[in-house]
Amino acid sequence: MRTFLGVIMVLIVSGDCENVSSILSGSVLLPCSCPERELNDPFYWQKERPKMLVFKYRNGNSTFNDTYKGRGKIFLPEDGKNCSVLLTNVTADDQGQYRCSFNHQGVHRKIFVNLNVYASYSVCQKNFTECHVKGLYRDAEIEWSLDGQPLTSSPTTDITLDDSTGLYHFTSRLITSLNGTSRPTCTVKAKGVTPDINHCIHAKEARTDTKTLLPLRYRCLKIIPIVLVLGFFLVLWHRLKFSESKPTTRQREIGNCYCKTGKTNSNVTI
Repeated sequence: MRTFLGVIMVLIVSGDCENVSSILSGSVLLPCSCPERELNDPFYWQKERPKMLVFKYRNGNSTFNDTYKGRGKIFLPEDGKNCSVLLTNVTADDQGQYRCSFNHQGVHRKIFVNLNVYASYSVCQKNFTECHVKGLYRDAEIEWSLDGQPLTSSPTTDITLDDSTGLYHFTSRLITSLNGTSRPTCTVKAKGVTPDINHCIHAKEARTDTKTLLPLRYRCLKIIPIVLVLGFFLVLWHRLKFSESKPTTRQREIGNCYCKTGKTNSNVTI
């Protein structure tokens, strides 16, 4: 009996686990390479938690579970070495670990794939007390935190649907008596999926920041011409001063004449 169990353990080979990601409502490939697969033995995909049969292939007949029917595609008819499955219109329930199983030369092989599903959200915080979020996945809520610690008194999240865009609008307003040095921050938490958050600056705050930067820009524009004018007058003053200290040609001629006259007079006797 022990020998038989040992043989069973040897014949079951588990491969490495691969991680793949997909955006909500997108498409994702669950990879599984199966060269020299035993064609007469069944091959199947299964989700681990909760356990659910995704796909089964045997003797040329393929069957998808009702949950994946119309959303799954198998590549075995075109390539017998490719046991991968393509999932389309990915849902939050698709997130989890999958197992690809087949027999290879008497060995039962298992290849595991972790599927991570994420949803994109745009988070805009206004005046540190008002938070606006947009996203395609409704099962989410806004959470507030202060210095990295969640606020236990976070207000509820109001959710509305924009029919024109299909986006859900989440709104939360925080009423607090915290002083100006404490700045709460908001984020979004989605159920069953990983949120992919893009933070934005509120339009009014962006205009405020622009107004703050404008005076500095104007001051720079005013200072540059003043510096140029001062530099011009400094150069002009330096040239005038140099020209006044240097004798002219007429002054040099008079000086020469004076020197000659003084020399002649020194020889005259009275």
